[in-house]
Amino acid sequence: MKSVSVIVPVYNVEKYLARCLDSLLGQTQPDIEILVVNDGSTDTSGRIVDEYAQKYPDRIRAFHMENEGVSAARNRGVAEAEGKYLTFVDSDDYVTVDYLELMVEAAEKNHADLVVQGFRMVDESGNVLAEVCPTAYIPGEKEEWPLRIISAWGRLFRREFWMQHNLTFPLGVRAEDAPVNLAANALAHHIQVVPRAGYQYFQHSASAMHNFKGLQKYRLPYEALEKTLQYIQETGLVNDRYFYEYCVMRILAFWVFEFARGSSVAKIKELCHYIMDMLNTYIPEYMRNPYVNPFRKLEIPFVHRASIWVLAVLCKLHILTPVIRVYAKLLH
Repeated sequence: MKSVSVIVPVYNVEKYLARCLDSLLGQTQPDIEILVVNDGSTDTSGRIVDEYAQKYPDRIRAFHMENEGVSAARNRGVAEAEGKYLTFVDSDDYVTVDYLELMVEAAEKNHADLVVQGFRMVDESGNVLAEVCPTAYIPGEKEEWPLRIISAWGRLFRREFWMQHNLTFPLGVRAEDAPVNLAANALAHHIQVVPRAGYQYFQHSASAMHNFKGLQKYRLPYEALEKTLQYIQETGLVNDRYFYEYCVMRILAFWVFEFARGSSVAKIKELCHYIMDMLNTYIPEYMRNPYVNPFRKLEIPFVHRASIWVLAVLCKLHILTPVIRVYAKLLH
């Protein structure tokens, strides 16, 4: 069995793909497999994928599919994976040489289902724009780091855990990471963090979030998130309830303050009604969560803590929709 299956979804990244794959080939962690899934690229990315697979047949496996989106590409990679652990790397990003070794070491030492490592945001010149580096994870006391890192990358999952809970990325939506990460944060019996920023998140003009223009052409994973909340409720929460609820609120706050901008009134209403329904149904006592207080000491930026508090207050006062409509209009 391979130690790690690294899943790399690819779509039109001919300029950056070699850098990503070279960083994975240079890993100090032995016996990894790199599963590169070409999601119907229209540039030369597919050819680059094949060239690397032919050059490194023992380490890289190439898959080609019609364009179905990043979720479908990741799901295909998971289906083909043979490693003990799973991790995801976006094809325009790259990682430091010991990125995988440090996470596998933490997982093996602590029998972890989930390991989280920090990241650096870098620009096209290699300048570090920001760095997020975890400190510690203490069950029931300091559980914020898994909800601080909200993307699929920067995480190592035990494949057995992934398959046990039938985790999958929802198709045809934005923010596809949220349901998967929420389930992992809630259900992993052992979680570890690596106090390093080994993932290099590349911020450039063509990146998806950089070019996001609202929810006119996109949909959020409403159904998938609700199914995840139901599943966690039925299966039984493993980790701290307050941190879990805070994680749900973190997702909802991110959605409303990030994705409402540039969206139509109808889309904003749909989003706000969904958020209020989720809170009232699954976290009816959200205002009593001690972490909602923005001045509670957590290793989460104050602006994020404040956004969660604002969301909670607006929902409690039943004025979320009108306020977010004004907010979106001002920032449009």
